[in-house]
Amino acid sequence: MKNLFNCKLFFGVFFIALCFSCSTQKVDIKSSAKTLKPASSQPKFAHNVYFWLKKGTTKIEEQAFMEGLTKLGTVPSIHSYYWGKPAATEKRGVVDNSYHYAINSFFSSIEEHDLYQVDPIHLAFIEDHKHIWEKVVVYDNEME
Repeated sequence: MKNLFNCKLFFGVFFIALCFSCSTQKVDIKSSAKTLKPASSQPKFAHNVYFWLKKGTTKIEEQAFMEGLTKLGTVPSIHSYYWGKPAATEKRGVVDNSYHYAINSFFSSIEEHDLYQVDPIHLAFIEDHKHIWEKVVVYDNEME
């Protein structure tokens, strides 16, 4: 009898928790640091940047750099944004994984990309971290 009561109690609590977790939440778009785009919109422009850091870059500088990469993703004109280190893929002649970090930014248009280029967050990132990179390569492409 006690096991049956515990089972009913467990499923009752589980059901209530499930109901609360599935409830819709109101999102205050005005307070969002990132512009919310409709799920159906597809980006039309890709901006991919590869960074090679200078030898002797400290862990503190690298940590600040990674925090800067994260903050870059909050620029309002960005459609979607990702950053990371090279993947541990198989070595092949066509793969260049010699860089330290890369960002992949996607925009709804080239005009949105141009806004990103002059955004204060982007400009501050460059100013704050340019002293630690040895090389930066950018690949931009329009997307079909």
